[in-house]
Amino acid sequence: AAENDSMGPLFSFDSIKAATDNFSEANKLTEDDFGSVYK
Repeated sequence: AAENDSMGPLFSFDSIKAATDNFSEANKLTEDDFGSVYK
């Protein structure tokens, strides 16, 4: 993860995609008007 002083660590889309198993429904914790939250 790259450091960004104003926002904290930033992650590439590819690393997030891998960490969520390609945004698998099995890893989804919740979803609302702002988007989904994955574990």
